[in-house]
Amino acid sequence: MFPNASISTQLRNAAYLATSHNWASSSAAEAALTAAALYAREVTSGVSVETSSKFTIAGQQAELPLTIVNSASQPVKVGVIIAADNASRLQTQPSGIVTVPSNQRVTVSVPVTLIGAGSVTANVSLITVSGASVGKSSRITINSTAYQDFARNLVYGAFVALILLASNNYRVRRRQLRSVQVSDRAGG
Repeated sequence: MFPNASISTQLRNAAYLATSHNWASSSAAEAALTAAALYAREVTSGVSVETSSKFTIAGQQAELPLTIVNSASQPVKVGVIIAADNASRLQTQPSGIVTVPSNQRVTVSVPVTLIGAGSVTANVSLITVSGASVGKSSRITINSTAYQDFARNLVYGAFVALILLASNNYRVRRRQLRSVQVSDRAGG
C-alpha cells in the first residue's frame, strides 16, 4: 500500500520486534508497535472512495468514474473494486492499482456490464496491492435503461403480427371475391 519501501519495512520491523518472544516485555518494542499501529490506522482511515450514490447507464456497458481521496500524510497505492449484492446481474473488473499522492484525489474508471434492465446495488471498496480491503466502502445503485432487447423483440413481434394480419386479410378478400364471382355466374 505504501510506495515508500522504508515505511513498509519500518512497520514490518516494528511488528516483528513487538511480537518477538525476546522483546515481549520491552517497552521500546511496545512503543514501536503502538506507533506503527497508530500510523497504519491514520493512513488507512485517510483513504476513501468518493462517488455519486446513483449511476444511470444507457446501455448494458459503461465505465463508472470513481474518485480515490487520500487525506493521509503519505502517498498510497490502491485500486477500486465493485461487488454487487446480486453478482449475476453485474460483471466488473477491479481498477488498476494507482498511486494517490498525499492530500490528493485521483479519478479512476471502472468498467461494468449490467445484465438486463433495472437497478443493482453494490459496494465500492478500495483494495491494496495484495488485494486486502482498506478504507471506507461506499454503497452505489446502478440503473440501466437497457431496454434494447425488449424493444427489438417487441418490434419483431409487431412485424410478424402485421404480416399475419395482412395475409389473413388477403385470404378473406380473395374468398369474398370468389364467392361474388360464383354467385354472379349462377345468377346470370
